Amino acid sequence: MKNLRQNSTNDYREELRFFLWQQNIHHILIFSLLGLLIESMAFGYVYKAGLSCYIPLYVTLFLIYIVFLPVIIYFNNKKNEKLPRYSSWFLFFYFLGLLTFAVMLSFANQIYTGTITVYVIVLFCIASFFYIPFPHMIAIFSAAQWIFVTFLPKFQHNPVIARNHIFNSFAALVLALVISRLTYQMKTKTFMNKKIIDKQIQTLKNLSIKDGMTDLFNHKHICRRLEEEIRRANRYKTPLSVGIFDMDGFKNINDTFGHQEGDRIIIKATETMKQTFRETDLLGRYGGDEFLVIFPETPLGNAVKAAERFREKILQNIAEKDKTISISGGITFLQKEDTLQSLIHRADMLLYDAKNAGKNKIAW
Repeated sequence: MKNLRQNSTNDYREELRFFLWQQNIHHILIFSLLGLLIESMAFGYVYKAGLSCYIPLYVTLFLIYIVFLPVIIYFNNKKNEKLPRYSSWFLFFYFLGLLTFAVMLSFANQIYTGTITVYVIVLFCIASFFYIPFPHMIAIFSAAQWIFVTFLPKFQHNPVIARNHIFNSFAALVLALVISRLTYQMKTKTFMNKKIIDKQIQTLKNLSIKDGMTDLFNHKHICRRLEEEIRRANRYKTPLSVGIFDMDGFKNINDTFGHQEGDRIIIKATETMKQTFRETDLLGRYGGDEFLVIFPETPLGNAVKAAERFREKILQNIAEKDKTISISGGITFLQKEDTLQSLIHRADMLLYDAKNAGKNKIAW
């Protein structure tokens, strides 16, 4: 399971990065709006209390919000599946700016409370609620810590208190890095587990609707799709054509060369089908060496032309010295009172007409 997850991580690396970017930018928006509310309340308190040293910081933060909030809202509302070109730098400078502001508030607190609580709280908030690769987080936290350690003595003149702040900040930094690492790993693991489960579900779904040997729709599913196309064609009054194809002399191939050779011929015919018909055409293995092709929104004439191309390519692609491989087909179109059974029955009768007319023919 560990190897499967590792391989899946490599397969979904870009998708994971984009997913984490979306999560981060959404959390940044929430934090920014919450921070703006708290900043407004704090500014009111600071202004009334006459704590003048805080006022420039809060004014600066308010101006930063005015500039960056529209950008954050834009990124949050942008519906695409591509990672912005400078996303890593945007996150780096956003978090470094946030930590720098927290450091400045802690410096201002040295005058009144002598604490570094704001810096520590912001440190833990970033570590707990955002998903940043560990090397990037080390760079962000280290840069903020350098600013804190370098300029703290200018605001805290008591060397004992300054040393305690530096020791406590380093302890908080290490713990925040551990939390950040765990947060990132848990989010990544959750994402990859979901991808693995989705992939397994899709595999199981394919097993239930696909023929194991040819990877075409199996009998049950191709019939279900035909019922859907009949309803859609009747609802929107669009043309619908259907073809049934059968390998000529296939029993002789099995009897003469064995079933493994017969399987090889079936697979080669399937590859020719996929190369010949459109992506919008629905291809199914109706049974044995018989195939059902649905031509949505296609009049009879166009379906017959496609069938003829398929017949000719079979002769080209599976022509071998010791065996002659060809295919016959019956093509019909949806009529007003048709059901699934009547439509397939009419195509089947046309197939028999093609066989009786000498094989290697398309009847319509």
